[in-house]
Amino acid sequence: MIQTVAIDHHQVIDYSRNSVEMIKALEKADIKTLSKQIHLETTESADKAKEILLQRRRMALRGLER
Repeated sequence: MIQTVAIDHHQVIDYSRNSVEMIKALEKADIKTLSKQIHLETTESADKAKEILLQRRRMALRGLER
């Protein structure tokens, strides 16, 4: 959901979905830790943001296949 909002604003949000530190920070709503874990990248268009997001997802999936 949040990725969709970011794409509409020509942005990509990058964060580890499996990081124990990230999960604990989300559970505690620890904004300071979350701000260190989440990276926001602005692109020139929504299409470019989608392209970057898809590339990263494909790379992550390839890593899981190994």
